Amino acid sequence: MKKKIIKKTTIKPSKKAKVVDTKPSKKAKVPPKKKPKKKKQTKAVMICILTNQKITLSKEQRVKQLTKLQFDSEEDYQKYYISREGRKLLKEGNTIEEIRKQFNCDNNLEIPLGVLRRYVKKVKDKAAAEQRAKKKAIMETLNEPRKIHEFSYIRKPMDFSNPQDVIALTTNACWCPHLFLDNDRSCEGCQLFKNCACHLRTLKPEKKTSSKKSKHAK
Repeated sequence: MKKKIIKKTTIKPSKKAKVVDTKPSKKAKVPPKKKPKKKKQTKAVMICILTNQKITLSKEQRVKQLTKLQFDSEEDYQKYYISREGRKLLKEGNTIEEIRKQFNCDNNLEIPLGVLRRYVKKVKDKAAAEQRAKKKAIMETLNEPRKIHEFSYIRKPMDFSNPQDVIALTTNACWCPHLFLDNDRSCEGCQLFKNCACHLRTLKPEKKTSSKKSKHAK
């Protein structure tokens, strides 16, 4: 009988899986990230040409207002700067002189109308508005229907024999000026002379006969 030949098989050792350490490892200290430094905003002091108020504005605010108001340069914006309070007073109809007088502002810079319209679109003219209101009131009174009051004068007939009627008639004026002038400014022949109250009431002076004494001859 043939002997069975048994081949020896060599079992290779399996590669052991690497054991992972689940324990938290000590992390190295990471230096904190430095925050980027903010750029310092350059601020400028703006002086209002109407109220003389000083207001600080950042560069961003200045650029924003400059583009909004359509100024050519920042120098022009600083030159013609008007604060909020100044704009408010302009909208109410106050003039430049009135606002400067109210805040004791010594700035006499002339402001063109185009610059004012950039800040306030509709600039009210107080003097012109008052004049229009007066004109309107006059036209209203002229166009109103006139009310004619009817007066009834009922007079009693004058009685020349009554002294009171003659006094009331001649107190302020002569009743017979033709007689007064024809008689050399005298009231001779006037029927109302007795009770007349006129200040011109006069009579002609009587002519006095002057007797000259004759000198005896020696």
